[in-house]
Amino acid sequence: RNNPIGVPVFMTWQVGNIMEQFKPDVVHTHHPFLLGAAVQKVCAQKKIPLVFTHHSQYGTYATHYAPFFKQFAKYCIEKKVKQFCKRVSAIIAPSKTIQKELIKQDIKVPVVSLPSGLLSCFMHAQQPKKIEKKKFQLLTVSRFVTEKNIPFLLRVINKLDDSYTLTLLGFGAHYEALKLYAYNTLKISPKKVIFKNRPTKQEIADWYVKANLFIFASTSETQGLVCAESMAAGTPVVAVNGPGVNECVQNGEN
Repeated sequence: RNNPIGVPVFMTWQVGNIMEQFKPDVVHTHHPFLLGAAVQKVCAQKKIPLVFTHHSQYGTYATHYAPFFKQFAKYCIEKKVKQFCKRVSAIIAPSKTIQKELIKQDIKVPVVSLPSGLLSCFMHAQQPKKIEKKKFQLLTVSRFVTEKNIPFLLRVINKLDDSYTLTLLGFGAHYEALKLYAYNTLKISPKKVIFKNRPTKQEIADWYVKANLFIFASTSETQGLVCAESMAAGTPVVAVNGPGVNECVQNGEN
């Protein structure tokens, strides 16, 4: 309701027309449903190799978003994704954790671990020195959605004294609900918890540099790219142990 999306129709026909004009040697899809399924069908007909990047833990997301029968929804989604994976030419996994998970599922097509790179705006050639401030600045960068576990971070900051601030950069359907939870339910001061909705990439890059510590609570990541972005700015990370993130954040090392 708060995050409308368009669903394309006659996808197979449209994709087929595009393929006829473009005549690709190989096709890469980022999504196993709707458009991804249409592409897979056309590639099979035209005998074009199809590569799929397995971005998300789709079954876990089903338990967050299915309105009822959550476990049944998880089972159906995972089965559908597995079938899709078995019918592509190769799979890119953003982390070794996801690669191992796919191999464990007896998917015979080649699965390669290939983490995403960072955008150039997050690569700081020379780190500015962290300036000592009166407030210790905590930062998180995230979509404002269920699977990112943001209420946990708000409960953490609520236990800390007023020498700490938390800035949350992001966007998503739960933006207003999270603000209500922070300010009305937990009674945290707006000076202690600051929400910034839809910041630009440059604003995010600047905040990575300014923060004293990056904190992250998601347990359903495939690689936790925001943690790498923070490290690129010279800002250390404390994250909840979970897939993807535990490859980027090496406990006691970085």
